[in-house]
Amino acid sequence: MQIRHLAHSHASRGGLVLMALMSACGQSHALPPVDAGVDATLAMDSSPPPLPDAAIDSSPPPLPDAAIDSSPPPLPDAAIDSSPPPPVDAAIDSSPPPSCDTLEPSRTFVIDRMDVGREDPVGVSSGYDLDTRVSDDTDPAGCYQPDFTSPSGTPGIDNQFAVLAPSLESAAGVDLAASIASSIADGSLLILPVLENLDDNFNDDCVNLTLLLGRVPGGGAPILGTTGTLAEDQTFDIDPNSFDASGAPLMHAAGATLVDGHLQAGPLEIALVLPVGASALSLNIHQAIISFDLAPDGSAFRNGVLGGDIVVEELVASVVAFGGGLPVGLVRNALFSTADLAPDAAGDCQSVSVTLVLSAIPARQGVIAAP
Repeated sequence: MQIRHLAHSHASRGGLVLMALMSACGQSHALPPVDAGVDATLAMDSSPPPLPDAAIDSSPPPLPDAAIDSSPPPLPDAAIDSSPPPPVDAAIDSSPPPSCDTLEPSRTFVIDRMDVGREDPVGVSSGYDLDTRVSDDTDPAGCYQPDFTSPSGTPGIDNQFAVLAPSLESAAGVDLAASIASSIADGSLLILPVLENLDDNFNDDCVNLTLLLGRVPGGGAPILGTTGTLAEDQTFDIDPNSFDASGAPLMHAAGATLVDGHLQAGPLEIALVLPVGASALSLNIHQAIISFDLAPDGSAFRNGVLGGDIVVEELVASVVAFGGGLPVGLVRNALFSTADLAPDAAGDCQSVSVTLVLSAIPARQGVIAAP
């Protein structure tokens, strides 16, 4: 019953978006008393009563066994050897502990497949629980947008772009998946994930992830394999737009963890321009999380999922340009009707959740290209 309810809610919301776009185009103790009967018995003898046992001998009481020998007591075992104690195991190696700032040789990949996260089947989508709550169409904190369930059964998945994407494709007359694949194949959309400080392909608690924009050296198209997708082990130059004014990478997450071959990194800021036909769709994804399964030999990764939020106002201009001049007011209304994150004081959500699915193959870095 719950799946059918979600299905109805997602489908209804997608239809509303499509209609809008299409219409626009311690205590002490006393000693015990002396027994009086003892004194009386002792008095029957005229001799003076015997002194208490402790006073029969005027010499001091015998020393305890440990003091019979006037030599000093033996030293404890630990002190027999005057040399210092051996170091504990943790101190045997004086080298500093591993640090993500101490970079091991990096590994470079290139994304060979990418698509927006789709709803398939109804009510199911890849992604993340970005707001740490499970919402349905009665939850004001989620702006009445029902969450999805992941393919593995995890509830609370935020990915309203799965509702928005089909409406955008219908309004603009494009296929986002095909357009993205074409852009990767012609070299206009090359994204290079770089893993730094990776010294174990299965478990590593100290990995840095950087995403760089790539270019084909000398221009032109990259080499394709027999399947029509990028061939492995190509060299790509680095687009200077990958860095800020100080030379630091713009898309970077330090301290990622690799557990049982599954890496998760974030949050980081992602800025993507997806060429679609003669236009482009700009996606500025905030507080993004990226995860994937690393191959046992570290040569590639699969099942990649990138999720985060897009501010509605930032998306409006992009959708207007992408959609060929759709009216701004109607686009804004359509996007706000899909928003599910970051509610303001009035309870109106200001961001739309988004998921991208991807995979990557091994590549090599060339030089930083000229601007």
